[in-house]
Amino acid sequence: MSVQLQSFFDATTCTATYVVFDKVTGKTDGHAAVIDSVLNYDPKSGRTSTAGADQIVEFIRSQQLQLD
Repeated sequence: MSVQLQSFFDATTCTATYVVFDKVTGKTDGHAAVIDSVLNYDPKSGRTSTAGADQIVEFIRSQQLQLD
């Protein structure tokens, strides 16, 4: 098992979300956990979006990880 960390930084809110995951060599799936997920927030409009969350979901899918 090789534990890895991928960070995603949101400049607007100055927050970071982390995906901690393991990749087993020769296998297509590993396990993952998301730490400190946030919604994107625009303080001028008061609106949120899922752009950052969508990026994390795409990363998990592209790495063929199972979110635990």
